[in-house]
Amino acid sequence: MNGIRRWVWALGVLSVLPLSMPIAAAVDGARVQMAIAKGAEFLRKTHTPAPGYTGGTHGLGQSALAGIALLEAGVSPKDPSLQQIAQFVRIRGLSENRTYHLSLSIIFLDLLHDTHDHGLIQVMGIRLYHGLNVAGGWTYEAWDNIPETEARRLAAVLYPPRKTAAQPELRTPAASGFPAAPPRAATENPPARLHPEAARQLQAVRNAMTVTGRRGVGDDNSNTQFGIIGLWVATRHGLAVDDAFALIETRFLRSQNPTDGGWAYSGTGASTPAMTCAGLLGLAVGVVI
Repeated sequence: MNGIRRWVWALGVLSVLPLSMPIAAAVDGARVQMAIAKGAEFLRKTHTPAPGYTGGTHGLGQSALAGIALLEAGVSPKDPSLQQIAQFVRIRGLSENRTYHLSLSIIFLDLLHDTHDHGLIQVMGIRLYHGLNVAGGWTYEAWDNIPETEARRLAAVLYPPRKTAAQPELRTPAASGFPAAPPRAATENPPARLHPEAARQLQAVRNAMTVTGRRGVGDDNSNTQFGIIGLWVATRHGLAVDDAFALIETRFLRSQNPTDGGWAYSGTGASTPAMTCAGLLGLAVGVVI
């Protein structure tokens, strides 16, 4: 993970921490690692492969978030629980249209470093790009509902059958008819070019924006901070959308509270620590992109 990426991730983490939180005394490193291991084991058990797996109460987003935590804790991508999460994210991601879920799924697949996922990451990133409104923000939904027939078409296009042997498939009722999770490929270098399907969709979105402009829907800075990170990660996989980040930067420059320098959840309300970190995140990507 390079320096800029760590900086943006740090801002994202800070966005959920109150600025008034007292500084804790130094903790022994061994105790920290033990706590991480216990947390990872809890998540592994919670997401143990099982028929009818649904990802949790909040579905795809919750599953992807657990996968991110497991990978950051050092759990192998070959772990059965992580393989189940990966399969679930690949399947549900094909038809996902919600900002939080899209962003977390993109981050999770990026951390897996599997070249076969680049196309899906790009397509989900395009949905986020489409969801960015004229004010540079996101609401809960970034795309129209995606029917199962379209999800199946994308499955065939983005994950075509391969002659090489794949890892054992983790089948669930929801997975019926979809491809098995592809084998992991060790790489840190995403392709510079878009998948043909992603290129087609991006051009269609841009053509539509030329005619109608960006969406005029409402937004909030909570959805927006996730949309920013998800879209930024998608750019690491060949998605060039500099115009989106320019719009995001303008949003936070214009909406900063002139009294205390912070940002509100939405509109011109009172500044909060979490939303102020979201504002800083928006300005940061405007600088590094």
